[in-house]
Amino acid sequence: MSENEEPKPNETDEQNQQEGGKSEKTFTRAQLAAAAKGQGKKDVEDFKTNELPKLIADAVKKAQDDAKLSADEKAKKRDKERQQELDAREAKLNARDALSATKVLLADKGLPASFASMLSDTDKDKRKANVETFYDTYTQSVDKKVRDQAKGKSDPKTGGLPKDLITKKWSELSFDERVELYRKDPDEYQRMKSKGD
Repeated sequence: MSENEEPKPNETDEQNQQEGGKSEKTFTRAQLAAAAKGQGKKDVEDFKTNELPKLIADAVKKAQDDAKLSADEKAKKRDKERQQELDAREAKLNARDALSATKVLLADKGLPASFASMLSDTDKDKRKANVETFYDTYTQSVDKKVRDQAKGKSDPKTGGLPKDLITKKWSELSFDERVELYRKDPDEYQRMKSKGD
């Protein structure tokens, strides 16, 4: 098989297609290795023709620019590059420390640490305000959801009975209303019956 040739499926695939079964291509290890090798060579050639000349040109230009500089200017340039590296490293460390501090604040509030990346800030006061605001919003949302679920589908005081049924006196209830009351809330039925309004 040549490098540019696509791997061919095994004979069993052709038999499955002829039998009307679903076609699932299978390849031998040698076929896969040849395909990967061909793709690898293609990627290397693409890199050599497209990206490598630009990288070389950039390096040559930098070397030429550096050669034109005096010793004093070279030292200043190196110092500037080092300072930029140090600043970038410091910013990265500050961000990591801020993330850790945010996780601690969240843990103190009993919140999941997975929210830390969204609330983290290098400014201590802003970070604390972010966590406080999130905590308030989160707890309000959870409390509301719990209250809504605890509320259920029926009013626990009336057992889901219509309000007009509860406000009526025993003597005003029709037979059908008394049956409904007995079925839905036997305790209320007994209470109203014994009261005998």
